[in-house]
Amino acid sequence: SQATALAQLFGVRETQPFAAIGETTAAALRELGAAIMAVAHSPTPEGIANAVASVYPVKP
Repeated sequence: SQATALAQLFGVRETQPFAAIGETTAAALRELGAAIMAVAHSPTPEGIANAVASVYPVKP
């Protein structure tokens, strides 16, 4: 999976927050020890952007 490839290339630490493109990727990242901060509701650029924005809202 892409999650496994990411972990092999860069390593995964529990203190690193990750945003996942969907529940399957989130589950794979959790198995690797990653902290999931956001999960996209749809596997699209807009979905991941909305997931991250929900954690880091824009302040006026």
